Amino acid sequence: MKPRLVFAFLIMLGAVTLQAREAVAADREVSFKTEDGWTIYGLLSTPENASGRLPVVVLLPSIEHDRAAFGIYRDPGPGRPQYPGIAPVITARGVATLTLDLRGRGRSAGKKEMHSFSPEEMSKVYLDVRAALDFISSRPELDPSRTGIVAAGTSAEAAVMAGIGDKRIRAISMLSGRLSEAAKTRIASNPELPLLFIVSSEDRPGFADMTEAYFMSKNRESDIEVFEGLGIGTWMLSMFRQKFPNDTPLHKRIGDWVADQVLSTGSLTEVSFQSSDGWTIHGNLRIPQGGAEKLPAVVLAHSGLSDRHAYHDLELALAKENLVVLNIDWRGRGKSTGKGKYFELTRAERDKGHLDVLAAVNFLASLPAVDANRIGVHGKKIG
Repeated sequence: MKPRLVFAFLIMLGAVTLQAREAVAADREVSFKTEDGWTIYGLLSTPENASGRLPVVVLLPSIEHDRAAFGIYRDPGPGRPQYPGIAPVITARGVATLTLDLRGRGRSAGKKEMHSFSPEEMSKVYLDVRAALDFISSRPELDPSRTGIVAAGTSAEAAVMAGIGDKRIRAISMLSGRLSEAAKTRIASNPELPLLFIVSSEDRPGFADMTEAYFMSKNRESDIEVFEGLGIGTWMLSMFRQKFPNDTPLHKRIGDWVADQVLSTGSLTEVSFQSSDGWTIHGNLRIPQGGAEKLPAVVLAHSGLSDRHAYHDLELALAKENLVVLNIDWRGRGKSTGKGKYFELTRAERDKGHLDVLAAVNFLASLPAVDANRIGVHGKKIG
């Protein structure tokens, strides 16, 4: 586990000056409905020339701001020059971003501004985030199983209440977050999710909530950075740039951290192949990104009472360890029901499940990314 607190000023050995570079991304205005009837607007930015299904990071501004808070920042120094924000950092890594106007803000203002919300109305903002996750799941170019969230101020509550416990979420970063006891309980009950907390010590409510939440997290990738004199929320990013001009900018470090987390579980593709006796077998193929050498691989074969989703967490964990993973629905289960459902098959037909595993091994061996001499199989009960 990393050191728990970094008090006062952060000092980076061997710091280098960042040459700001804005990623080339295709921006698209999108909208979707929440379950309680709000229309939420946002900006979907996808890296140009990207291939395959992309991981995505949802950006949630605080109650004081609309989506522009994550786009372009102004240096607080003389002349106040502009520079790219968190969103371009993330898209530069090959990760899409979905930057939202939460209900009551920006284009999502509707009939009531957020500053006029009652506590009960504020407590429902998490529904915007839940609807955003469902929207991501509906997009063929996005990989919902590799979703991260960056939230500022009060939107940290919505990020936690909608995101923690949802298997699509790989990581959450919070800037000056405000959290209720219910949100803290949710973090404590799901301590393995990577979390990054950014706060300035004079922000006492944020400092109290962020440090308490940090100690609840047990993931080795979780971290906290506590500064002094940087203010609150996304303003911290501009103040850091002014105070530490020779250090890697804070917005880049946050963007890189969340991009690392969503990229770590590899690219996901739905695949199918034929067994030697004519079954079409479906599965998830997950390949770690960025590897130049051929990788070891593993086939996951579930029990007769389940399907590939039983191995969701194991699939992700193995990919994070740099293994290619093929998680199959064997004959009669999940999507592999072209010749009948499992318990409708004869016993003799069910006993041929080993042919599905053999076909999976051969499929993996045919892939350029896989070392054919290092393929393993993991099964459970009948699998």
